[in-house]
Amino acid sequence: MTIPTWHRPERGARGPTLEAVPTAEAQPAAPERILLAAPRGYCAGVDRAVQTVEHALRLYGAPVYVRKEIVHNKHVVQQLREKGAIFVEEETEVPEGSTVVFSAHGVAPGVHRNAADRELFTIDATCPLVTKVHVEARKFAAEGYTIVLVGHAA
Repeated sequence: MTIPTWHRPERGARGPTLEAVPTAEAQPAAPERILLAAPRGYCAGVDRAVQTVEHALRLYGAPVYVRKEIVHNKHVVQQLREKGAIFVEEETEVPEGSTVVFSAHGVAPGVHRNAADRELFTIDATCPLVTKVHVEARKFAAEGYTIVLVGHAA
């Protein structure tokens, strides 16, 4: 195995040179077997959103409505359903005055306005990193930049 190292250039040379130097360390053996957990875990923002739904169910009791799936994990969604969460596609499906949790993926400003007009008690479980991206997108759009979104169609 070799590790690249930097060497000081000779006088008059144009910058450092990169040279491969052999090492005495043995290369680790490849694993004989790899085990994948099923289902696998998820990021801290999604974990926070799932905990938000669970906390809302403890505080307010069932049903607690959740706009869209809180996480793309059928096992977690099923467990929340069993505890009393009702998943809906749009906030318009939530009975007026009910509690609704917005998923970790975030919602458009119009969803917040519509929920307020319908007197829904909203809990925004949007991942803080997603919120940060939304804030940056609005900032750059206001500065005249064209925003290009890459992902699945809603």
